[in-house]
Amino acid sequence: MPDYVRITYVRSAIGRSYRQKRVVKALGLKRLHHSRIMVDSQSLRGMIGKISHLLEVETVDEKNIKDNLITAEPVTTNSEIDQVKTTAEENNTDSETESNA
Repeated sequence: MPDYVRITYVRSAIGRSYRQKRVVKALGLKRLHHSRIMVDSQSLRGMIGKISHLLEVETVDEKNIKDNLITAEPVTTNSEIDQVKTTAEENNTDSETESNA
């Protein structure tokens, strides 16, 4: 069973280096007090170590994750991908006909 950690963004990256801002973005933290639950790994711990002064980190039981239905990434099905592609194709053909008129 993998271990999980909850990462909460508590201090702003304004005035910090570009690298630190990129790490915040790579962790998927969008705004202050935003939290993410992720699988604990060495690479994640390395990113946390680079910006530990901006974060609060706590371990989370797997039981709590299942109770709250929190997932790290949404699952996309093939039918959803096909639907997005057809919508994009329709938009492209509409813009071409408008430009030819």
